[in-house]
Amino acid sequence: MKNDLRWTSGIAAVLLLPGLCQAASTDSIIVDISPVRQSLTRSDDVVLTVTIRNTSNTTRYLLKWQTPFAGVQAPLFDVTRDGLPVSYLGIQAMRPPATAADFVALAPGAARSSRVELSTLYRMDITGAYSVRYRADRLQVFGRPKASRPQGAAAAPLVAAVWIDGLMPRGMPEAAYLPAPAPAPTGSSLTFRLCSNAQRTGIAATVARHVEAIRDAFATRPLTVDCACTRSWYAYVYPDQPYTIHVCKAFWTVDNADSHDAFGENDPHRDLRPTR
Repeated sequence: MKNDLRWTSGIAAVLLLPGLCQAASTDSIIVDISPVRQSLTRSDDVVLTVTIRNTSNTTRYLLKWQTPFAGVQAPLFDVTRDGLPVSYLGIQAMRPPATAADFVALAPGAARSSRVELSTLYRMDITGAYSVRYRADRLQVFGRPKASRPQGAAAAPLVAAVWIDGLMPRGMPEAAYLPAPAPAPTGSSLTFRLCSNAQRTGIAATVARHVEAIRDAFATRPLTVDCACTRSWYAYVYPDQPYTIHVCKAFWTVDNADSHDAFGENDPHRDLRPTR
């Protein structure tokens, strides 16, 4: 879609270097990434252990969606296969400004770990040497919850690596084995799914306020708005389903005049926003 909600794609996969891949830094927040296995076959899940550690003598606060602690909700990893970027397949969300509930606290000297199955989030079925790096530059560090500005970013971790004997031969580009996309149907439509009567009444006006930016999509593509999302976000999409917009709670509270200001400047993943 032209000039409408924008999606950034992440990148993913792994090659295992012996031991834990720890950032060589003295910064207060350190990210360690450790693949569970060094060598994988096509039937194996690609799993990493991500550990975030506070090396300072004061409590630090991190935004949950910039960590894997509540599940991966953004392209948190840069992943390449034989030097080529690997496509991110997970959620791309737009969110309201963070509240205190959106932060996770790390006490002085504390560490917290989470396992991430990358093979459900990135396209990883081509044979090759994969490298993965946590996007620590997007992991902002705060001195208190709901602070207006971060104090900085986490230290950049070293790259972890793993070999995958995948379904497809080494060197094959992603585009070569993906099924050809079906021609997009023409004509305009707007489908409501699990929307209340009140939401149906209001959504047409809400969409109309943003139609200047998304007129091409509304004019030439079937667009589905799914109102079943109960998260506190504005909305989210999946990269491979660009014409299905999952509308969440905060969407219904945004006034068009304030739509640009409503998005928190502390969110480096704020690639989706209503446009006038």
